[in-house]
Amino acid sequence: MNIEHYQIIKNDILSIRASWEKFLQLFGSEESVELLNFFSSQCFGFFQKSLNDSIILSILKLLDSYKQGGNNNLTLNTLVIEHKDTEIDSKLQTIYSKLKEESESLREYRNKKLAHQDHVTKLEDKTFLSIGKVIIENIFDLFQEFMNEIEDCNGITKCNYKSMIFDINVDCKSLLFKIEDYKRMKESMNH
Repeated sequence: MNIEHYQIIKNDILSIRASWEKFLQLFGSEESVELLNFFSSQCFGFFQKSLNDSIILSILKLLDSYKQGGNNNLTLNTLVIEHKDTEIDSKLQTIYSKLKEESESLREYRNKKLAHQDHVTKLEDKTFLSIGKVIIENIFDLFQEFMNEIEDCNGITKCNYKSMIFDINVDCKSLLFKIEDYKRMKESMNH
């Protein structure tokens, strides 16, 4: 296995996970969405769609084939190829297939709305796909399983791809606290 390939993909997964955590902090509850809408619904609606689409595209890039149109991609499929004929070959192929299956609705959204201007979709559907929490969590479970197999096989310390710890001063919760304070102040001034 090429350790640089592994490290790049590991960092990509962790970066996507960080984006997902931020997405959940901002848009994962009715209370936070209501607060953001109070402050600037148009701005945060734009940010929600942008972050949503970025997470979808980032996940799908990792699930692309290792080769497309004569170009090589650095993806999970690359790591599957690099582990061909090892003891984890079939396990990685199985997990990779599950990832492709689990992400099918994301791929359809990318193909019809993000990458192309599908005629029927454009005329009939005016919404964007809000990422399904269950689908994304299932994908992270599979990312965890896939990467931990590689780490076990190669004597690398296992990483936790599902849980991240953020400094309270730099995460999105601090923004929500500040907006909540602003809202309370504004309401007290109106009374």
